[in-house]
Amino acid sequence: RHRHLRPLQRKAHRVPLAHNLTRETAQHRSRTVTLSDQSIHLDLTGAPTEAATFTSTSTLRLTCTEGAVSIDLVADAAPCVLLDGVELDANATSFEDSLVTVRGLTPGREHVVTVIAECHYSHTGEGLHRFRDPQDGETYLFTHFEPTDARRVFACFDQPDLKTHFAISVTAPSHWFVRSNGAPESAEPAAASDETHGNTTTDLTLTTFTPTMPQSTYIVCVIAGPYALVEDEDLHGVVWDSVRCVRTLAHVIRSVGHVDGESQAEIRSTLRDAVDDLDEVLKKIEEGTR
Repeated sequence: RHRHLRPLQRKAHRVPLAHNLTRETAQHRSRTVTLSDQSIHLDLTGAPTEAATFTSTSTLRLTCTEGAVSIDLVADAAPCVLLDGVELDANATSFEDSLVTVRGLTPGREHVVTVIAECHYSHTGEGLHRFRDPQDGETYLFTHFEPTDARRVFACFDQPDLKTHFAISVTAPSHWFVRSNGAPESAEPAAASDETHGNTTTDLTLTTFTPTMPQSTYIVCVIAGPYALVEDEDLHGVVWDSVRCVRTLAHVIRSVGHVDGESQAEIRSTLRDAVDDLDEVLKKIEEGTR
C-alpha cells in the first residue's frame, strides 16, 4: 500500500494557501512539456460527514524535454508521488509554493506521473464547493475552476494552453447523482477506500465517465449529490426542459408551472441560439484556437 496522507483533524477547517502560478513557470512548461492525457479519480465518500478533505488521484501521461517537471497542486501537505508506478522518496520529489516537483525523468521519454493528495472541500465557490442544506441536512458538491482553481481538486498543469483528454471517475454514495464532462460510461459498486474520511455507509458507487475532447483544466467539472430532477413538458407531453436542483427547492421550481405556447417558442429559440454558439465554441476548443 502506498504511503497515504490522513486528513487533518481540526475543529475549524483551514483551507490551504494557494500560491500564484507565475508567467515564467507557465511559459517554461509550454516549451518543455507535452501532455498526452490525464485521468482523475475523486473519492467523495466522506463528503456527507465533517471530513475536511477528500482523496484526489491524478495520473498524467507526459513527455518532458528536461529531467524534472513541476505540477500544480493546492494541499496542506506533500502528496504521494509515483513515477511510472514506482513511489518516489523525498529526494526525487518536493512540494513548495503550490508546486509538486518531480525529478528523475528521462528527457524525451514518455512517463506516467501519479499524484495522490488530500484536497480540501471549499465553502467559497472555488475548487470543489460543498453545500449542506440546513433544511434537510443533505450534502451537495459542485466544482468551479476559473481561473486557476482546478489545482485545488487535482494535480494538473493549471494553464489553458496545455490541453488534454480528461478521463474522470468518482466514488460517492450510491443514491447520489454524479456527473462530469463526459457521458457516464459505467457505474459499479465500490468499497470504502479510506476510513479516515469518516464515511458511514458501505453503499458506494464508482462512476466512470468517457474521456473528454482536448480541453483546458478550468473546463473540467464535477457535480455530486442527491440532486432532484425537475422536468417541464409541453402540451404534447414532450420534455423540453429539465433542471437539477437541491431537493428542498424542487417543489418551488415545480410550482412555477408550465409556460404557455408562445413563451415556449421564445425560450426554444433562445436555447437554439445558445446551442449554436456553444457548438462554435467547442469547435474552436477542438481546433486549439481558444
